Amino acid sequence: MTRSVLIKRRRRRRQPISNIGFVLALLFHNHTIFRVDALTTTMSASTTNNNNGNNNDNNKNGIVAIVGSANQDLTAYTSILPQRGETVMGRSFTTCSGGKGANQARAAAAFSKPIEEEEEESEQSLDYHTSTTHLICRTGPDVFGRAILDTLQEARVQYDAATTVLPDSSISSGVATIVVDETTGDNSIIVTPGANQFLTPNDVEAALVQLRPSVVATQLEIPLATACAALQVASSSTLDALTILNTAPAPTDPRALDDVWRYVDICIPNETELRTLCGKSGSRRDDVDDDNDNDNDEEEDNENNEVEVQLCQELLRTQPIRKAVVCTLGARGAVVVERKSDNDNPNDDNDDDDKDEFIVTFVDAPADLPARTEPIQDTIGAGDAFCGALCSYLSSSLSSSSSSISLPQAAGMACGFASMSVRNRGATYPTWDEIPASLKLKRATTTTTQQEETV
Repeated sequence: MTRSVLIKRRRRRRQPISNIGFVLALLFHNHTIFRVDALTTTMSASTTNNNNGNNNDNNKNGIVAIVGSANQDLTAYTSILPQRGETVMGRSFTTCSGGKGANQARAAAAFSKPIEEEEEESEQSLDYHTSTTHLICRTGPDVFGRAILDTLQEARVQYDAATTVLPDSSISSGVATIVVDETTGDNSIIVTPGANQFLTPNDVEAALVQLRPSVVATQLEIPLATACAALQVASSSTLDALTILNTAPAPTDPRALDDVWRYVDICIPNETELRTLCGKSGSRRDDVDDDNDNDNDEEEDNENNEVEVQLCQELLRTQPIRKAVVCTLGARGAVVVERKSDNDNPNDDNDDDDKDEFIVTFVDAPADLPARTEPIQDTIGAGDAFCGALCSYLSSSLSSSSSSISLPQAAGMACGFASMSVRNRGATYPTWDEIPASLKLKRATTTTTQQEETV
């Protein structure tokens, strides 16, 4: 059962984040920051006047727009990882579509029914909300690009064929070269971004204005300026879409995101990324405010959960994220930390007398999910499965034809979808027919019981 706690505490003034790698980050993002500023000056002033209510009737269409990377993964499995200058024999080799943008789009698109089923819809099938997913990405005009687009089409992900494929033959599609040790599961990865680096802020603005989606999600495998533009355009009063930032990979210097947070409704990091965003080093246990050593597994889990809760609250206190931080916890599910204050504006610096008020909810996959009894095969793409499913679930809440669903309910169901994804090898996701009724929209089984306490 989901546990929710209402937490109130006095807001602290923003503290400086560790400056580790700051010089390198400035050098790397110098051009990026210039492009973000240039885009800001060309956009309507409505962006800064956003009411943050996501009540614009124009975007209640249930469309999910994913702005992100699309790669072709080339994976070799071997009994031992090669050392410098060493050649080893592989056991097997696979190719598949990857990249966080493409993975999340395929996960979200799993909640769109095949065309033949839409044409023969029964009254029972009308009980389920279905979403439409668009991927805004770039590929090269090569064999890998064609493979990526074929995979997207098979997954019923929509994209603009006229702009997705770059015409320059010297630009390759994004490629991830992966070597996996079958014995230990350790791996080494080389990512060549290729065409992903050529997705520009202007490209994203044009696509989003045309789509007018309900939900816009992005990650950090594309240029930072482009990710920022996606969130900025989506959060403008013209579109007023729900904005989601999956902070993967997290930047070495969190200050690189200072110009991004104000456009983010929901931030989704994993445990490691959350620590990086908060400028933390060392292990998670170093941050637990507990002087006692716990040998009990349940107490240790509670201790670990407390670490993530503290860090999520810190991120919400120090950054103008508008709604919530959702931290994925692997086998422990996820924790949702939401702002809960009618009078508090996260962008207001005059907070001497303000109080932070958070609702903390721990969620996990439904206990009766059939996949829970199956062995785990591979965790690759599980985080993307969660993000994509969450986008689809939340789009139903914004659709004028669907009943609302809370963020904790959506996160619990997304945990279930991610749990199903790890039962197969690689970033492969369930299809509409394979998704059980308990995970289909409007059939959420998560029940939230709230317990309030003042800290």
